[in-house]
Amino acid sequence: MKIYSIGENAKEHWHWIRPFIVSAIQRNVDGYTAADALSAVLSGDSFFLVCEVDGDVVGVCKIDVQPDALHVHTLAGSNLRTWFAPMIIALEGIAKSIGKKHITSMSRPAIGQMLIDAGCTRHSWFMVRNLL
Repeated sequence: MKIYSIGENAKEHWHWIRPFIVSAIQRNVDGYTAADALSAVLSGDSFFLVCEVDGDVVGVCKIDVQPDALHVHTLAGSNLRTWFAPMIIALEGIAKSIGKKHITSMSRPAIGQMLIDAGCTRHSWFMVRNLL
């Protein structure tokens, strides 16, 4: 499994990232668009986290950079249970390397349960993984 981030060069990868983001935002209710996701990444406010298995992209997440946390805003892919926990572990490494204290997400119940399984704690409807 290979997990890596894409930031300022996102436009050159957009042709294969976009379908993942479109799939994810179809389930969101916040009015966010794929163009909004790309814009946030290009501005440096966010980045894409990509998961590959045997050379195939199986998941893409849009991660928002917040003052004390990295926030999992959007994610989509196949065989989510296979790569979700390793993605959280990789995200933890990124968060620690840039001085963040938490990984957060506001998620649907099934994703929320996977966050809990990956070491997050439920805080009302907001999921948090403390890095201290």
